[in-house]
Amino acid sequence: MQREIAARSLSKTDGPDWSARVYGQQKFAGAGKTNTGLLGPLERRLARFILPRIPRWLETYHLTMLTPVWSILIVMFGYLAARDLRWLWMVNLMIVLHYFTDHYDGKLGKFRSTGLRKWGFYMDHLFDYGFLCSILIGYSFLLPQRAIFNLMLVLCVFSAFMFHTFLMLAATEEFKVSFSRFGPTELRIALIIIMACWSDLARGD
Repeated sequence: MQREIAARSLSKTDGPDWSARVYGQQKFAGAGKTNTGLLGPLERRLARFILPRIPRWLETYHLTMLTPVWSILIVMFGYLAARDLRWLWMVNLMIVLHYFTDHYDGKLGKFRSTGLRKWGFYMDHLFDYGFLCSILIGYSFLLPQRAIFNLMLVLCVFSAFMFHTFLMLAATEEFKVSFSRFGPTELRIALIIIMACWSDLARGD
């Protein structure tokens, strides 16, 4: 009974305490992200609305473990898109679903104070790298063989950004996930626009 009361009290966004738990300084530096992306302020307002409404049975690790599901489906839909580009819209849907699960998994754990910070840090970013690879694999089904080198180059560039982020975390204890005003959310939007334009151009042909 006491645990249920405590859980209900942690699931409120009436006061400033919820913001400190989710966005404030964390004991483990990897659990606190610095995001200066263009959509950051809007995402904070959405988090205030969404976090208390996530069902109690849905835990932070459930959201984290959904990333491999989205990754596998992206590869599958990319393969199908090689025959019918309308499947690219399903790839876009997977990117949107990944946004919600990836964006709120850590925040949900901090909001409810359920722990798993170091496990979440490791698994979340390991799966994120797999998600990036799945997008490039999906692209590989649509591009000519000579473009594989370009995909490898893109993977190297994005991997370099990830390594830079983790090295800066170790050196400064600040986990900065955005560069200038461009962060993970803006990257996902760019990918969706690319997919949509690709599908429309092909349909026009």
